[in-house]
Amino acid sequence: MVSVHDTSEWYLYEIIMRNLFRYLIRNHVIILFLVLEVVSVYLIINYNNYQKAKTFSSASYLSAAIYKRYSVFTDYFRLAETNRQLAFENAELKGLLDFYRQKGQISDDLFYIIPPNAVYQNFRAARIINNSTNRQNNYITLDKGRKDGIKTGQGVIIGHSVVGQVLSVSESFSVAISLLNTRWSISAKLKKNDYFGTVAWDGEDYQYVELREIPMHVPLVVGDTIVTSGFSTIFPAGQTIGTIDQFDQKSGGSFYRVRIKLAIDFKSLSYVHVIDNPSLPEIRNLEKSTMND
Repeated sequence: MVSVHDTSEWYLYEIIMRNLFRYLIRNHVIILFLVLEVVSVYLIINYNNYQKAKTFSSASYLSAAIYKRYSVFTDYFRLAETNRQLAFENAELKGLLDFYRQKGQISDDLFYIIPPNAVYQNFRAARIINNSTNRQNNYITLDKGRKDGIKTGQGVIIGHSVVGQVLSVSESFSVAISLLNTRWSISAKLKKNDYFGTVAWDGEDYQYVELREIPMHVPLVVGDTIVTSGFSTIFPAGQTIGTIDQFDQKSGGSFYRVRIKLAIDFKSLSYVHVIDNPSLPEIRNLEKSTMND
């Protein structure tokens, strides 16, 4: 037996569906137009490099502005971790000063250690206002941009550890591709013997990356340190990536499968340093002219 309550509910549902169909029929031209517009914009952006680049740049600027507002509220809860990072870096700097002081390479004037005509990396501090770690291709948004001297292609580090590379720059913000990105890899080597390979993320655990192209005759030990090789203009040699967590031989291959435990926790990053190599334009122009010849 059907109750009055059930009948009224069914009648109400029938009225809603009837009105919905009437609305769709009455406005089908406008709806079809909007759908075609969305499809057209999608095709234009995805199959034209210029439009894709401009859209990415505009979206990055807009999202960066929103993230900056949001990060003002969340930064308060990261103060403890920020202080820990600053204390760690200050300890490292004090250790270096003490090392050079014991070797007699500095006096009371710190600048005596700088030899004439030397070329140095410049470092610019930036605050992270957005950072993803749970995707296949992760990016980091920084609160510094073109007006602060940030340029595409510059390396991003924290302390002496690799974080990523600047990918896109606006006037006030920049977006860096994270080491936790399956589309990016860097040249790396074993610190103890300089055997080099390539480090890349496999898209799984944010705490680990892979070291590839290390031949089987190379002696490996769990705990060995992996650093940047210096075979690029992005990072100086010796920047820490992590330590060997485990390794084994690929089936039928002549190379190891090496898992690296990252030296930094990407989920706790607040501030980074962007590397500006003054020699970078000259090096790239020379390499470009050589390849063209």
